Amino acid sequence: MDGVKLEQKHGKARVRVGRVWRDAKTGTHQFVEWNVSISLLSDCLSAYTNSDNSDIVATDTIKNTVYVKAKECRQQLSVEDFAIVLGKHFTSFYQQVNGAIINIVEKPWERIHVDGQPHEHGFKLGSEKHTTEVIVKKSGALQVISGIEGLSLLKTTQVS
Repeated sequence: MDGVKLEQKHGKARVRVGRVWRDAKTGTHQFVEWNVSISLLSDCLSAYTNSDNSDIVATDTIKNTVYVKAKECRQQLSVEDFAIVLGKHFTSFYQQVNGAIINIVEKPWERIHVDGQPHEHGFKLGSEKHTTEVIVKKSGALQVISGIEGLSLLKTTQVS
């Protein structure tokens, strides 16, 4: 295999994270629910040719890292920012990881209103989902693609 460079992907999908941030002054909660999938790009050919998995980051390690990094985020952040945090961690902490592809889907939890006032810690599930795919390379290169999935809009007046 001289002169051939192969890059393999391995990772973990469907890591569900629920994160609450509490405002100590007001008692108001901010809540997000994320479904995180991670693909790590690395030179781990020996796993396939020599049965040597030492360069593979274990799926449980990936899952637990997602949970720890979510807990470490003291301030509310976007799915894009969280994906960048994860990608930078995996590409800097693991020497063999050349890049990380982080996909996150955020469920649309919305604050409920009681007696016309926003409730401090009550939420209902909405319909549209915020999505992102972030690619982080060890070189520092960064690509972010985001969107909204399942959004429905209707306008009933002043249609041109």
